Amino acid sequence: MSTWIRQIALICTFFLLPTAECDSNSLQFLSTGLRGSKHQIKVEQQIIFNGDPVAHWDSVHRNCTLRSSIVPNKLLCESCEQAEIDVVGALFEIQEFSNSTVDVVQRRRGCIRSANGTVSSFEVWALNGMDFMNFDPHPTKWTPLDPAATVMAQRWNEAGLRNHLSCVFLTLKCPQVIAGLKITPTEQKTDVRIFAKPLPGGATFSLRCHVTTTDKSVGTVSLTEDGVPLTSGITQITGPLPSGDGSVIERVAAEIPAGQNAHAYGCLVKRGLHNISMLWDGRTLDGRSLTYQYSYVPWEVLKGMFALIAFALMILALSAVIKLLLKCVKPKPQPPSIVDPDLMEMFQQFNSAITAPQLRSVIASLVFQRGSPDYMQAQEYWQEMVTF
Repeated sequence: MSTWIRQIALICTFFLLPTAECDSNSLQFLSTGLRGSKHQIKVEQQIIFNGDPVAHWDSVHRNCTLRSSIVPNKLLCESCEQAEIDVVGALFEIQEFSNSTVDVVQRRRGCIRSANGTVSSFEVWALNGMDFMNFDPHPTKWTPLDPAATVMAQRWNEAGLRNHLSCVFLTLKCPQVIAGLKITPTEQKTDVRIFAKPLPGGATFSLRCHVTTTDKSVGTVSLTEDGVPLTSGITQITGPLPSGDGSVIERVAAEIPAGQNAHAYGCLVKRGLHNISMLWDGRTLDGRSLTYQYSYVPWEVLKGMFALIAFALMILALSAVIKLLLKCVKPKPQPPSIVDPDLMEMFQQFNSAITAPQLRSVIASLVFQRGSPDYMQAQEYWQEMVTF
């Protein structure tokens, strides 16, 4: 599997070459042959016009798919089946004279038509992602770009029919396709989606931003936190990649901690003078909310909350027990007031002789209201009167 990934990366490097100049039109036919399991060979061809994919064909479905904005042109798809014959034949022929296994064979050919009508053409072959041979239609000559291609270049220079067909395609058919190629203008749209996926363990999310656009002014795509582009935790940056409908796809992903404020994260798309900014709503791609499902609270905070709750429950239980005991225990009755015999004797002796109402009130308070709030004050007054 790692070999396939490496080869695909080499294919992308081989294909992403500058092709168009100002006020000129370019047309490229990118053919790739991949050797799979059981020696099966899959051939694909992608046709690029001025840097935009306009048609795609593969040997599995055998269907030439045109971009919706392309006016149907039969010359575009006529080259696809012939490309399969050329690539498969070249793969077996090169393998016969190669000391190493040939897994990927690539051909990049086409033409550039300038504003003044002059046409320049090119055809380059690559082997396992490395330049192999170059064909020049004017002297009709193959030039090896790798020492291992010397034998094949001599062999193909002697193949008159192959060279003649290549010259016809590059100098006649390719400019005819450019002249008849028409592209209807498409509305420029940019679709931005930001979502997250829980990672194993539940403590982190994979936050992702997916951008699909037909606007050529769209530049970089980045994830943000509080409006500032993220510089740490980035796990994936993909694109720009052309899609079959003429749009371009860009993706970026980063790992973020769970339980954070969802609206703190967003996606920033730089587009000319007007950028596009979108905040994350805390949901996955299928709409499930992650804000409450994966809320994260530090363990120290949880322990403090549990302690407060336990203390409050203990206070409530103790209060309930005290109330229950107060209801069960009956208050003891207070003993009846007992009149002091000495005071009673004094009262009998002086009561008949004292006629002052205030003094009688004092004597009555001492004798009959012992224990009342005015007892102490009355007793002091009585002692003063007796002393006097």
